[in-house]
Amino acid sequence: MDADPALAEFRREVSKPDPDIDLARAALILGRSEYPDLDVEAYVDRLAALADGATPARPTADPLERLHRLRDFARKA
Repeated sequence: MDADPALAEFRREVSKPDPDIDLARAALILGRSEYPDLDVEAYVDRLAALADGATPARPTADPLERLHRLRDFARKA
């Protein structure tokens, strides 16, 4: 048994098959070693919201336009 419950939870998360590992969740779980009260689900939800907000309504192949969209999104986040 791990002395740190966060490490046991991290081990379970990263023991899944590679395509099933949620890297953001694993990183946040590992963060619980230092910050035991860390609300992993709240941060996972926040990351999902940021990803949804970063998804363009109108995709473009133009790299300059994509760069401008990313800059604008970063200013708002």
